[in-house]
Amino acid sequence: MTSKNGILDYIKDLNSNKTSLTSIFYTENIEDRIGVKIAMEYNDTYSDTYKLYTNSIPNSGGTHLTGFRTALTTSINEYARDKGLLKEKDANITGEELKEGLSLVLSFIMPDPVFSGQTKDVLSSSEARTIVQRLVSKDLKVWLDNNPKDAKAIVDKAMLARAAREKAKKAKETVRKVDTKKRTILPGTLSDANSKNRNECEIFIVEGRSAEGPTKEARNRNTQAVLPVRGKILNTLKTDLHKALGNKEISAMIDAFGLEVKDGKVIVDESKLRYGKIIITADADVDGSHIRILFLTFIWKFAPELIEKGYIYAAVPPLYKATWGTNIKYLKDDVALETFRKTMKSKNFELGRMKGYEEVWPLPTFPLIGGVAN
Repeated sequence: MTSKNGILDYIKDLNSNKTSLTSIFYTENIEDRIGVKIAMEYNDTYSDTYKLYTNSIPNSGGTHLTGFRTALTTSINEYARDKGLLKEKDANITGEELKEGLSLVLSFIMPDPVFSGQTKDVLSSSEARTIVQRLVSKDLKVWLDNNPKDAKAIVDKAMLARAAREKAKKAKETVRKVDTKKRTILPGTLSDANSKNRNECEIFIVEGRSAEGPTKEARNRNTQAVLPVRGKILNTLKTDLHKALGNKEISAMIDAFGLEVKDGKVIVDESKLRYGKIIITADADVDGSHIRILFLTFIWKFAPELIEKGYIYAAVPPLYKATWGTNIKYLKDDVALETFRKTMKSKNFELGRMKGYEEVWPLPTFPLIGGVAN
């Protein structure tokens, strides 16, 4: 289906659900059987949209787009300098800064175009770049002079993109400053192992103070360390390292494990790791499963080598404790409980639900026969 106004209608359709910041720039030129049609408009989003064609064949990129970008960047900077929108101390606006909010439809025609790329949809003809740049620059400069509000809107949009980029850069620099400090002070909540032999040492990450007590009492102080974390740690799935380091539990684990933070990354240097095994010991209930997942998410996102090289373990306590006479049996889960009930048949036993390490919540206070109340 064709439209009366061609790519002018196309660009309007692309921006139909967006707030336009400028009017539409349109140009159409042909030179020595090589021609270009361009429609461009800025909107208030932070993404860019390109629709490229060569001889009506859709393209994903190419030299015609490079020519347009060069023309746009050069023309905008010349205009901004001439009109005082850029101060002498300001750096030129970059092509990356001009991409935010840009919608472009570019239709290019030429005899015998050359394509490259895996799917042969990237225009690689070198003359396309120079011709598009020259033809677009001429008309774009006139359009900017005749539409000062549009020109200023483009410059302002680009400068906002620059400000956002600089803010993000400062956040990374904050991480790097943390990197450069040697994190030699171990967390105060860590009950460390006495041995300095990493290969024989292991650390238990336990859920809260209640689990810390019995774990510390039962551990081998020479080779086993205990680090309690309070509840559910930060979900780091969509969190950058800068924010993650602000979480006390995550920062404590990084220090305790012997990891380094450098150049905005968590570095796993095996020669500096303090434990041969890092064991997450969460409760057997749903909350415990969630805590394990959050812990593994943190490790997989920032220090996946610990998993890949076999340093990470998960200790899962039983969900139930069955007692009959002087006998005790721990049951991993509901499946194990059902199997146990069938085994016990008519024998009486008392059943408790394990909240965590050494913490048992009694279920019924009356005895059970084969898992069924008397």
